[in-house]
Amino acid sequence: MASKIENLEKNMQKLTIEVSPERFKEAMQRAFNKNKSRFSVPGFRKGKAPYAIVSHYYGEGVLYDDAIEELLDPAYKEALKEHDVDPFSSPRVSIEEVGSEKGLTFSCEYALKPEVKLGEYKGLKAYREKVEVSDEQIDQKIESARLRASRLVPVNDRPVQKDDLVTLDYSGKVDGKKFEGGSAENYELKIGSQTFIPGFEDQLIGHKVDESFDIHVTFPEEYHAKDLAGQEAVFSVTLHEIKERELPEVNDEFIKDISEDCDTVAEYREHLRKEEEEHRNEHADQDFEQRAVMAAVKNAEIDVPAAAIEDEAGRMLDEQRRQLAYQGLKLEDYLRYMNMNEQIFKAQLLKPAEERLRHELVLQAVAAAEKISVSDEELENRFKEMAELYKEDVDKIKESFGDEGIKALKEQMLLEAASKFIREQSVATDEKPKEENEEAEAETGADSSESKEVADQGEAEEEK
Repeated sequence: MASKIENLEKNMQKLTIEVSPERFKEAMQRAFNKNKSRFSVPGFRKGKAPYAIVSHYYGEGVLYDDAIEELLDPAYKEALKEHDVDPFSSPRVSIEEVGSEKGLTFSCEYALKPEVKLGEYKGLKAYREKVEVSDEQIDQKIESARLRASRLVPVNDRPVQKDDLVTLDYSGKVDGKKFEGGSAENYELKIGSQTFIPGFEDQLIGHKVDESFDIHVTFPEEYHAKDLAGQEAVFSVTLHEIKERELPEVNDEFIKDISEDCDTVAEYREHLRKEEEEHRNEHADQDFEQRAVMAAVKNAEIDVPAAAIEDEAGRMLDEQRRQLAYQGLKLEDYLRYMNMNEQIFKAQLLKPAEERLRHELVLQAVAAAEKISVSDEELENRFKEMAELYKEDVDKIKESFGDEGIKALKEQMLLEAASKFIREQSVATDEKPKEENEEAEAETGADSSESKEVADQGEAEEEK
């Protein structure tokens, strides 16, 4: 097998490979053996005609696809090894010549890993949010704990009021006729949840257990059932039960019930404060690190090949497909809902794909410049962490990764180490970047222009 390399523009390379006629004929013979049962030639039982007869009757081109498919990948890998080349993208293959007497000649164009000219990546200034935990935030956490420890108790000595949970039967009619979905028995409804037609829940307030009464409402003009939109309806209601949420008092006894480490309210508040500060500091460190790395990427010079960007966009598309499948959705349905096709969607991924590649290339370059590496001990500790998290044996975790997966994990850990190095070498400031301030101001302006509508919607969502 002969091959030659040609350097192209923009970090691209072309590898032309010639497969000898003998080797191609052997692949053709194997293609025939695999497919001979489907060939039907006059004078022979189906699948019994010899290679020479089938080749003459159908033309040898009928076997090209399978023979080429068999030869392409091993010939390509063999040539890469011969020239000691490690492509940075998948190959774009072109068949240049094919035939039993000519053999197979094909070319592969692929990207080479681009050179990274690092700019400043040490001593960078980046914004880090100042972490403060207010008493009000601690109060909210304690209130959440009260809600988790609360219980619903029946109420018989008063009528329905807001935030009660009621059980009722209802039957709705429009123009004296029942409609689909307008009736239910022993239905539980929280007053104020706004899950029913506007006005329905409000008219339950003031009624007592075992009362039967009518509720008059009007369906919204934009109601999803067009035959009911804008129609007046009457619901006959029977109220069976009222429950209210009973919240525990916040005292030392309550704290002992909900906490294994604290015995008093004061201790619990301090515990919550430390926990929240730790969480917020961790989040602030992550954001600070991201900003510092982004600055290092911006300072670097890289010419990322278009072929590599296209490959990365394809991987991002596959990631999106898997994420949707995990949620029980199909990419095709999602794109149809978004009124776009796969080609348009992938085109929108090209920019983020380039940014992701630039990010990784800079971190790899920093790791090389600073001689950062991932030791076997660090890799083993990562596997132990996974095993503990998933309650699985370490060896089984490793086995599930396989050699390629372990290699990818080690590379990811290297990028993490380089990113951490940049953060540790950076200087935190409390001055928010101009672009972030502008974004915040834009969002504030948008909020104020629709303040009442947004506020009303927010309150409705909270009640739900």
